[in-house]
Amino acid sequence: MLQLERSTTTIIRPIVKDGVSCVGLINKNGRLDEMVCKDDLPLSKDKREMFYMSIKFLSTMQSDFDAELQPVYYNITQRGDLKIVTIPIGDRVVFSLMDKAENHVQVVENIHSIFNNPETFSHPSGLPIIAKHMECQ
Repeated sequence: MLQLERSTTTIIRPIVKDGVSCVGLINKNGRLDEMVCKDDLPLSKDKREMFYMSIKFLSTMQSDFDAELQPVYYNITQRGDLKIVTIPIGDRVVFSLMDKAENHVQVVENIHSIFNNPETFSHPSGLPIIAKHMECQ
């Protein structure tokens, strides 16, 4: 039986702080599984769904080159004063929205340490199992 050791929302909440406005988890189908954010995303419901799917689509397209170029560790897109960092984790993608001045390397390292910690999640495949939940502070 698959067992979630801790709530993912509880685990990712500390990452959302000054400079980091949102952290979310997108599943293998391009749908949002979890999100913790200070404010709502400034997108309509339809555009939010397209945003999540586009993140997953880009990650999937880039994985086609993993054998030759090594797997992607993270991606950054900058839009004005906003950085969007995406991090492939198994068949899921974690994204973070942050100020462009924020240290994205530290955020990436924090996310990798959370999702690659065997004490956080238990699952026979070694991949994190995420309970479906959405929360905005």
